[in-house]
Amino acid sequence: MPFQPETLAKARRAQQEWQDAGLRHRLDCLGVARRRLAEGARDLAAACGRDNIAESLNAEVLTLVDSCKFLERRAPKVLSARKLRKGRPLWMGKVNATVHREPRGIVLVIGPGNYPLTLPGVQILHALAAGNAVLVKPAPNGVEAMRVLAEKLSLSEGLLQIIGTDPSEATAAIQAGVDHVVLTGSAQTGRAVLAETAPRLITSTMELSGCDAAFVLEGADIERAANAVTFGLMLNGGCTCIAPRRLFVAKTLASEFKASLKERLAALPAIPCGDECNQLSGPVFERVRSLATASGGRVVCGGVDERGLKPMVLAGLDPADPRANGDLFAPVSFLVSFDSEDDALEMAKHCPYQLGATVFGPEKHARRFAEFVESGSVVINDMIVPTADPRAPFGGRGESGFGVTRGDEGLLEMTVSKVIYERKGNFLPHLAGSFPEDAEVFENYIAAMHGRGHGARLRAWRRLFQGLGEKLRRDRARSS
Repeated sequence: MPFQPETLAKARRAQQEWQDAGLRHRLDCLGVARRRLAEGARDLAAACGRDNIAESLNAEVLTLVDSCKFLERRAPKVLSARKLRKGRPLWMGKVNATVHREPRGIVLVIGPGNYPLTLPGVQILHALAAGNAVLVKPAPNGVEAMRVLAEKLSLSEGLLQIIGTDPSEATAAIQAGVDHVVLTGSAQTGRAVLAETAPRLITSTMELSGCDAAFVLEGADIERAANAVTFGLMLNGGCTCIAPRRLFVAKTLASEFKASLKERLAALPAIPCGDECNQLSGPVFERVRSLATASGGRVVCGGVDERGLKPMVLAGLDPADPRANGDLFAPVSFLVSFDSEDDALEMAKHCPYQLGATVFGPEKHARRFAEFVESGSVVINDMIVPTADPRAPFGGRGESGFGVTRGDEGLLEMTVSKVIYERKGNFLPHLAGSFPEDAEVFENYIAAMHGRGHGARLRAWRRLFQGLGEKLRRDRARSS
């Protein structure tokens, strides 16, 4: 059934009641829901559609319940009213300011197919904790995961509604007037969604394509780096947005690293065409096949055959070649050796996607290097797993999107700020207005507060007090 206007009306009614119930009530509901999710963990994992239940429990269910617990602990502090106590400008006088966080209203969550439970699920939990109602448009293979999640959450009618999987459903919801959109998807999909939200001035959070870089620096543990890259390429059948797609390896380590990586990848099974992520079929499958025979490129290991795709590493492509910098959602990496770390950083900048990155090397040196990597997140001496920390925000730069999900910042993203100012006392000289002859007063105030040199500021203060007395006399004369 196509999207119905009543869906939005039900969400509006439910959201107001949910907001009015207060944060403590909302978090109590999430606490009860977390226990239900834990008790039904295997049902949730099965609803994700993978053959490997263990991977679903680990990659999907565990991160979801951890995020729920994080919200129960942190939301009271993050969402509480905040008084601005320090640094008040002198000219503000006795003005108190308090920043309040209020829900956006109705949040539309557009979920991906690669992690159909945890990615939209965490965003739903954050939106609900902040006091919003949620419409979720799952990917076609995510309907069952969202249905089971909604059943376990057991919220009041209209507060969490699952709409159809066709992109037109999301378009209709945006046109009907949702208040915020959270998308996890490709950069191409992001552009299409923004084309709908921009004319309506609807805010959005965009978690888009990745083409992550992994840097193997001098002194890195080669075995550890090769194991981590193998894990990243195979996780979730190669369908992970922060998988290692570009491998920048110090030239002195390149030969040993390639041999170690080749040995590991050769032992892995092929990923069949048309898996649950639906990424290795049609145009994407042919794109991988053409890359294996691309001019200037050579296959280090892996490849495409009738069984599907074995994780593939290619070498020889120019780092600036668009084929090595695209948002290819498949277990393929491009290997480039570098002479200097500055060269590695410059080569990495050819890619427009800046979602995540990984650095392998001695800890202290790797930390320094990570500060220069342009990316939304950088993992040191590990791969992907640390980014599931519910405390940390996650988001990209460049064509990998904007805004963040998860962590304190992700919770705040589901709110809007409202500042309440309160003037105490009766001294309101500004109500008399500003006139040309008052310019010297303001000039002296600026010099007294921000000028250079103690003596110069002291003289400006004297002139200011004299000028203020004259201004008050002029104001009284005008009022009379």
